[in-house]
Amino acid sequence: MAKMVHLKDLMANKTYEPPCSIYFGVCDDTVPGGTPMIMGYTMSGPDMRNDRHYHTECPVGQYKIKGTDHLLVGPDDKMREIEYKPGDFLYMPKGEIHGAKGVGESNELIFCYIGIGSLDKAGTVFGDTKASPAAKSPDTSAKVVRIPKKDIQYAEPLITGFGINSQTVEHPGFIMGTSTMPPGGWNRRHYHSNVDLAMFKIRGHDRMMIGPDGAIEEMDFQAGDFIYIPRGEIHGAINLDNKEGLLVLCYVGVDDREKIHKEYVEPDKKYVPPTEYDYASKLK
Repeated sequence: MAKMVHLKDLMANKTYEPPCSIYFGVCDDTVPGGTPMIMGYTMSGPDMRNDRHYHTECPVGQYKIKGTDHLLVGPDDKMREIEYKPGDFLYMPKGEIHGAKGVGESNELIFCYIGIGSLDKAGTVFGDTKASPAAKSPDTSAKVVRIPKKDIQYAEPLITGFGINSQTVEHPGFIMGTSTMPPGGWNRRHYHSNVDLAMFKIRGHDRMMIGPDGAIEEMDFQAGDFIYIPRGEIHGAINLDNKEGLLVLCYVGVDDREKIHKEYVEPDKKYVPPTEYDYASKLK
């Protein structure tokens, strides 16, 4: 079933990738029954530099919320330095050596480990920066996506920016993007039969409607919250704020948005502009 996790209730992990402070929001420890992903939030200072490392068992997706730093990607003899800015997505295949160094700004980002639910299954290796035995081929390489394709038809009136998917990265195995919701926006209740979904709210205040008719659970989804929604779970949302909301999302199960099986359980209704919006009628 769906699970909400509040950032304020999590303890920072400062030992996994020092000097970063990492909050593991969606994982086996926070979601009963296990998950096919880990979603977390990372903070780092302006002069951070973490040890380069790689993950043998999972690809990684990231979305930069705040700050600019430089990624250090690849083995010693082929290391590339890539600027990583707010609004950028980063795809890191399994086995790719990577790290980061600060360039004078504090940083915040959201990350997802795909296909695992706990850190001990990630196969994280520190200190080996000459080569990565887990790299699939010499062409395996990290990729930064700066201009995600935005699509209002996918879940109107939301506007979703698809950053990591099969159109931007070859066979990533997952989808990562952002979604904005206009003031008073209503995302009709629906479910996905073939993907699991995790989200992190960057700004705004939504009312999530979880579950079937007659057993709907209402959850407030606000800035700093994670939510995990397993495949088959009915869900929808209403933006209760008077400003546009923003969240990061990650689908696990497919990597092409056209292959996401989405079934609506509410009728299509004309979108009501915020100036005419009646919250009370929507919440009945």
